[in-house]
This record gives sequence, structure tokens and C-alpha cells, in this order.
Amino acid sequence: MPTGGAIILRDVSETMEECAAGDARSALLAAVEADGDIGHARITVRETVETANETLTTMVGVDAAAIRRVRFSALLAIGQRQAFVEALESVFRTGEPARIGSEMITRDGAILPVTLSIAEVRGAYASDGAVILATPRATG
Repeated sequence: MPTGGAIILRDVSETMEECAAGDARSALLAAVEADGDIGHARITVRETVETANETLTTMVGVDAAAIRRVRFSALLAIGQRQAFVEALESVFRTGEPARIGSEMITRDGAILPVTLSIAEVRGAYASDGAVILATPRATG
């Protein structure tokens, strides 16, 4: 009768690092939400909004369903759209985040000065779009 055993060892370091990175991203998102003044959206490579938080939809004066599939630049004042598109193209081309001053247009036509921070969401093989943070700027 054979006796003995076998142990198969597998290095799970990469999996644990991915979990830790996911936890850090979740904590960062929770911190942004806790701030309450930072709007954020995830957009596709074609610039359409996939998701937006409540802060951003409140800034613009629409509900979450109304903002989905809208081009993000359509939320900006006409004179600000080209600078946004150029910054977004630079982010996709270089992979480096960008930060620009801009102006969002609310549903009632008011102009809201904001700072937009744009970072690429990179998938395993290609860009999956970008995340945009919109922080109101003090006017004075």
C-alpha cells in the first residue's frame, strides 16, 4: 500500500498585489466621495460618459440616466471644448494624466468654473477610456 503525499505550491504574490491595488482604488474612490465636492466620470475612448457620480450630476443639474452616453465635452462651455479634447488626446497618446481649467454648463445655462483632472484607464492591451475628476474652482 503506497503512502505519502504531495504538495503543490503556487506563487500567489501577483494575485495578492492585484487585490491590494483594488483595495487602494476602492479606498481612493471612497475618499473622493466623502469629500463631496469632487465630481467624477468614467468615459469611453470615444468620450461618452459611462458612469458619473452624484456630485457631477448635481453640478450639471441632471440625473445619472441623462448623462450616460453623452460626450463629456458637451457638458463644457463651447469655448472650452477644444482644450479638453486636446488634453484628452494627449492623455491617450502619452499615458500621462492632464489637468486643465475649464467651465461646465449647467442645465439651467449657468457656467461653473472647474478644474478637470484626466487620467487614462489602461486595459491589458489598449486604452479602456479615462476617468475625469471635476473640482469646482473658486471665482473671485
